Amino acid sequence: MDYPDFLKNMEKSVADKILQAFDTYKFDMVTDTTVDLLFAEIRQNKNLFAFLFQTELNQEVIKIIEKYVREKTKEGWRKHSDLDDQQFEVLITYVLYGQYGVLKMWYDSDFRIDEKKIKEVYINVIHYGILKYTYVR
Repeated sequence: MDYPDFLKNMEKSVADKILQAFDTYKFDMVTDTTVDLLFAEIRQNKNLFAFLFQTELNQEVIKIIEKYVREKTKEGWRKHSDLDDQQFEVLITYVLYGQYGVLKMWYDSDFRIDEKKIKEVYINVIHYGILKYTYVR
């Protein structure tokens, strides 16, 4: 196997792990299963996920994941909301890059950030936005 083939295999492996977890998401109800699966995959496949979080070679993986998640999310959200295309693009971009940033932060900490606490915030922000954490007195 040559280097380009190796990179393609790594891209596919990382994307497959994330997309398998994403495919458990139900757009018509609140579910934490997807987040639990995603965190477990990252923790259990730390070396594989280095390709996503710790290399400059991750752009193709991010494109694969982003394209798939955008398509599936647009389909799911359209069934349950009246978002126009611009609103959808703003929201999905915010969600995608915010989630990536949180997962990378957790990965970069070598999983020392309390998983239960980070998942609680991660899930609540997905479900309810930042209001619960920022404007409550």
